[in-house]
Amino acid sequence: MLGLGQSLAHGGAPSETPFKLVISNVQITQKPDDESFTIRAFISSEVQAEVGTSGLSSYQRYTNLTADLVMNRIDTSDNSVEASATATLNVFRGPSATSIQLSDATSDSSFAALLNNDGADTLDMTDTNVFSQDITTASGAQAFRADVVLKGTGFTDSDSVSSVASGTQIAP
Repeated sequence: MLGLGQSLAHGGAPSETPFKLVISNVQITQKPDDESFTIRAFISSEVQAEVGTSGLSSYQRYTNLTADLVMNRIDTSDNSVEASATATLNVFRGPSATSIQLSDATSDSSFAALLNNDGADTLDMTDTNVFSQDITTASGAQAFRADVVLKGTGFTDSDSVSSVASGTQIAP
């Protein structure tokens, strides 16, 4: 008799389905430095256990995770997408074990660099070395929505999770 996760296709040996990553509640926070902003999301205790958060301190990089980000400029009259830019970002443990921060930084970070108003590791909407294109306009405040997919070596990608549909205001 075969147990759960076993298959005759592999001679009865267990066939493992990779753990599916799950994120929730994506948030964009603008910083006072023009186009500077941060993106954070939350992971469950199950995901924490699978990706190995116990050995990480706050603001350390998960070397086995990345996040695909689509930033959408939103028309606030009908929540339609006016323009989009993509980026693949690194994932950092946030101030708590249940939060993650996204950044283009390549090594461990700090509160000051990742979350302060003028932090070196905050994201810049106009940085085309990070984003596929600059989707900002010269007009007043603009609304943006972030769509995030968490990816990891040996894991199944998360579903795409979005920040608030009407967008978060970020000044140009």
